[in-house]
Amino acid sequence: MSDAYHALHDLVIFVEVARTRSFTQSANNLTLSAATVSRRIQALKRLCAAQLFNRTTRHVELTPLGVQFLERCAHLVDQAKLVRSFLTSESQLPSGNLRISMPVDLGRSIVGPMLPAFAKRYPAITFSLDLASDVRDLLKSKTDIAVRLTESKDESVVTRRIGWLNQAL
Repeated sequence: MSDAYHALHDLVIFVEVARTRSFTQSANNLTLSAATVSRRIQALKRLCAAQLFNRTTRHVELTPLGVQFLERCAHLVDQAKLVRSFLTSESQLPSGNLRISMPVDLGRSIVGPMLPAFAKRYPAITFSLDLASDVRDLLKSKTDIAVRLTESKDESVVTRRIGWLNQAL
């Protein structure tokens, strides 16, 4: 791994130890071993050529230089965590093109009015709407979802009743 990765990783560990005042708790929070936390803090100490913590068997305290270092780097670690969280959440949002086939009247009166809210909630999804009443070959037309106002007789298609229509379109 790159030196930049190790440097950022070591800063994350340093900030966690500084905030928890515990190598063991920091190791648990970061899902690392206590030995790894200790090694990375020692590596950071060598890199900085300075003592950042005063450590006894019962206490972990920041040195005056450690306090200054924490003030200067804690926001970097917090920003890196926010970026990672953003990237993780963005990659988990549904995306792609959704091909939907439905009768014209159903699309206009029921589904169409719901699409703006859906598009706002899932901006990475685009739509291809096929508004036709006739039953099409769904595989050939590469349709993802087809809504019909009748029961399908085609056994090669997975169907589910999603509701009953009690109003006239």
